[in-house]
Amino acid sequence: MDAITIENLDVVFGQQQSQALALLDQSKSRQEIIDETGQVVGVDNVSLSVKR
Repeated sequence: MDAITIENLDVVFGQQQSQALALLDQSKSRQEIIDETGQVVGVDNVSLSVKR
């Protein structure tokens, strides 16, 4: 049994996270997102589990 499960985590730093997340969904690169929005993608689609 897992103590913690995280699926499909995205983290965006900046004031327009929803715009950057939409670009992530369109498979844009981190650099393209920075260029288009000025937002920084810290984590892109990470999943993990921690066992007990």
